[in-house]
Amino acid sequence: MSQPGSEEAQVFSIARGAPFLRFQERLGLVGPGSLAAARRGLFFAALCWLPLLVLAAVDGTLLSPGGGGSLLLDLSAYARFLAAVPIFLLIEPRADVRIARVGREFVAGGLVPRARIEDFESLVADANRRRDSGFAEAVIAGVSALVGSTWVRASLRLASPSWAGRLAEDGAIHLSPAGWWAALVASPVFLFLLLRWLWRFLLWVLLMRRIAALGIEVVPTHPDRCGGLAFVGQYPAAFSGFAFAISTVVAAALARLLLWGGTRIEDMQWAVGAWVVAIFALFLLPLFFFARPLRIAKQQALLDYAALSLRHNRAFEQRWIRGTMPTEEMLGSQDPSSLADLATAYQAVKAMRGVPVVAEGLVPLAIAVALPLACAAATQVPVRTMLMALRKFVL
Repeated sequence: MSQPGSEEAQVFSIARGAPFLRFQERLGLVGPGSLAAARRGLFFAALCWLPLLVLAAVDGTLLSPGGGGSLLLDLSAYARFLAAVPIFLLIEPRADVRIARVGREFVAGGLVPRARIEDFESLVADANRRRDSGFAEAVIAGVSALVGSTWVRASLRLASPSWAGRLAEDGAIHLSPAGWWAALVASPVFLFLLLRWLWRFLLWVLLMRRIAALGIEVVPTHPDRCGGLAFVGQYPAAFSGFAFAISTVVAAALARLLLWGGTRIEDMQWAVGAWVVAIFALFLLPLFFFARPLRIAKQQALLDYAALSLRHNRAFEQRWIRGTMPTEEMLGSQDPSSLADLATAYQAVKAMRGVPVVAEGLVPLAIAVALPLACAAATQVPVRTMLMALRKFVL
């Protein structure tokens, strides 16, 4: 149990806790105080993929004719089981450190009033309790098992025959041994890790919303132009690995359609655009919770600095233009340099952003989302053409 007022009590851990991690400890995959991400990623990737290889080889569908129907030519299988599954685990330590750093900065930076620090710690403790919920992970596991089996069967209705089985003339679905493994083990593992990340991201979103409503004290003149909240805008970088994993799965499905589905890249532009917009909306959403305190602080600061400028400039004119002593004593001196200092402060307030979006958080997320999609597009569009188009867009 974290002690109130301690640094640990102010940290939301996105990677630790919950029954699934304790289960891995009993398996010997995780040691005390260690996430052992590489070991766990290798284990679950092997659990999903190796039996598929063996069963498909025995069934004769490992490299059978028919393009995407064979396991070794199924880009979606690679993306889900050999890319996304280990990535979901490999990114945990780095994401945990980055999210913890953001959480600590609220108190360390003085944004949380001293009188509300205990309330802040209570919010963090509540988020950690929800993260550790066995019921939540049980629901995630149940949904993953149900959807995983349905997913494999639905894929056969879209593309049959394949390594996963075939669709009979009467509409019955016959799963192959590899298909059964995918339905009962591999796909549920992939979906469990995916939904587990989404659940923890939801907890992070709720925590950010509650912190934003806590009465944080932003500084309108802060040089980061975000009232001192630029560190919050860096948080999407913590989820860039997760975004890369799910974008890889989407890109693999698109590449499969481009290579073997007879689909043209022009037909996918709107779908790809919608996907990119959805990803950015998802990960930028928590930043908009801080729009209200930033807006209120900016409006008040503009009024305060306008009034201060009026008093200061009147005193400046009385002293330097009229040659009389100011009727009102101002903090500091009314020399010419003070005009520039006050104008700089006022302009800093005017330049404050309404939402703490910063390049340090946005760029890694954009690269993570775009890179897999660019690889899918490269199956139809020359890389040089894409680079020239990107150059025109950027410049």
